[in-house]
Amino acid sequence: MRVVLYSTSKKNNSTLIPNGGVTLDGVTLKTATSTLTPTLLLSTAQNFFSEPVTAVNIDGKYYFVTNIRSVKQNLWELSCEIDVLATYKSEILENTCLIEFDESVNVNIADTRLPVVKDVGRAGTIASMREIMREGGTFLLGVNGQGSVTTFAFNNMDTITNITDSIGDWADNLFNGVELSVDGICDAVVRGFKQFATAGSANSNIRSCIWIPWAINTVAVKPVIVGNYDTGYTGYTVTARCAVHNFTIKIPWQFGDWRDSNPYTTVYLYIPYVGFLSYSADELHGINSLTIQFSIDQITGAVSAVVKAGEYIIGAYGGSSAISIPIGISNITPQQVVGSIASGVAATALGGIWGFNAGTLNALASFVNPLQTTVGSFGNGSGALQPEAIACYVYTHDIPDTPTSYGSVIGTPTYKVKKLSDLSGYVKTGNASVSVEGATYSEIAKINSLLNGGVYIE
Repeated sequence: MRVVLYSTSKKNNSTLIPNGGVTLDGVTLKTATSTLTPTLLLSTAQNFFSEPVTAVNIDGKYYFVTNIRSVKQNLWELSCEIDVLATYKSEILENTCLIEFDESVNVNIADTRLPVVKDVGRAGTIASMREIMREGGTFLLGVNGQGSVTTFAFNNMDTITNITDSIGDWADNLFNGVELSVDGICDAVVRGFKQFATAGSANSNIRSCIWIPWAINTVAVKPVIVGNYDTGYTGYTVTARCAVHNFTIKIPWQFGDWRDSNPYTTVYLYIPYVGFLSYSADELHGINSLTIQFSIDQITGAVSAVVKAGEYIIGAYGGSSAISIPIGISNITPQQVVGSIASGVAATALGGIWGFNAGTLNALASFVNPLQTTVGSFGNGSGALQPEAIACYVYTHDIPDTPTSYGSVIGTPTYKVKKLSDLSGYVKTGNASVSVEGATYSEIAKINSLLNGGVYIE
């Protein structure tokens, strides 16, 4: 029997066909041997094993040499195992299979075989909001005047303080020179009428006083009237309840491939006065930037943010940018004036001075109720010093090496149906079931097993 001996570095899962080799005649098969794992007996005085013999060709079939043993002088025994990939290469490559991994470039399918490193990478971009903010912020004073509530915008607290002081001065001057005939109740009468005439106190006609960081551009000049009292000051009234601004911020993707997804990448968005938001990178695949529609209630300081990825809304959030300013409050209503201060002879004196009796005063007091001022605390002022920009961050966990570095060794995810003859290099199939003419059942099972484990088409 004629055989060809080869010395090659061929992989055991490669379709490479050995070339060259040394041809020998007179080789026999050991009795009771298998065609899949034959044993050859080589009788020769010539030493053919000065170099490693790794493969043989027997009648057109290729075998790996698994062991070489010297039986006796000039008699050698070679143990072999069929190389189905080389033997049936052309037939195998004519099959079409589901290709799980090959060496084609992959950017979209995550390779979950690879470990994720613990180290965290961080990158960020910002979109400035400074153009809608005002250095020093804006003070909003809501006052009850002439039957309606008006909100005035001021650049500082000085004007607001002057307004409240002027109301107090007016109330004091109102009673200058008043002489009361009833001894001992002068102070009570003055306090009572000051409460009633000014609806409780100066600040009882102040509905709210807050600070916001935003610039107010939609305003009109108007006199500041508190209750029915013209303070003599003018202010900028807020003419538009809501201001809407749009911002676009780039997502700082770091990889440009499947690693821009979970669990390798997480996207965070910080919006001032709203919070720190987290998004799944999978949901933002193919999106390079986010649009934030930022709305401001220019009366209360409430804010809302609608976040869009392309034309789709991915989140809607609310918050508050307002800080309440405590400028004082009176909880004494006209009813309390009548019920406590104006009792007995004091009530008679009040009725006598103003030309109506205590019963009439009670009737008026029943519908004259001052607006309670919003009282805040600088405890919520900690939110004032927030960054003046929207920020987008990506936190990343990489794999040990670049995805392309694995292609020639273990392939990259593909999961497409392809013809094997169109491929080269590393290929791994899924549930291969090939048709190979001339191969035995055992050989076909071995071919399927090798393809499903990964082979090199060479």
